[in-house]
Amino acid sequence: IISAAATANRSVNIDNVGDVPTGCSSDYVMAVTNNRSNGQRASAGYGVKSIDLAAPGTQIISTYTNGTYRRLSGTSMATPHVAGAVAFLASIASKPLADLYESDPGAAALEMKRMMMETVTKTRQFESETVSGGILNLNEAAKAVTTYGMGN
Repeated sequence: IISAAATANRSVNIDNVGDVPTGCSSDYVMAVTNNRSNGQRASAGYGVKSIDLAAPGTQIISTYTNGTYRRLSGTSMATPHVAGAVAFLASIASKPLADLYESDPGAAALEMKRMMMETVTKTRQFESETVSGGILNLNEAAKAVTTYGMGN
């Protein structure tokens, strides 16, 4: 299982100040920061050791109270993009990746995380502020999981 975790909604280096849960070290956690539509980090935590990647989290239309919708911003808007990506990617996984999940779920989860981290869209800012150096790229991650173990 991969858990997606939202970091702080303030511009602090999590490597230095810590955070729960994104400052907690686990191979099975994907710590997420928030990027704006221009690719820049919004007011959110960062850390080249602690924060794995960025995802869209600014002005996201979301459900709200009393059956309404609102545009919301923050890492709690970015993190569901990563959680949803994990679920989507699992649903389209190649047969070899699905077989790995059956035989060794932990290894399969780490492979999924690796592929997501390696297929981010790299940016100058996030290269110095996240482990992966970029923003979630679902299209490239989908290519990676659908061809996993297919001799490519």
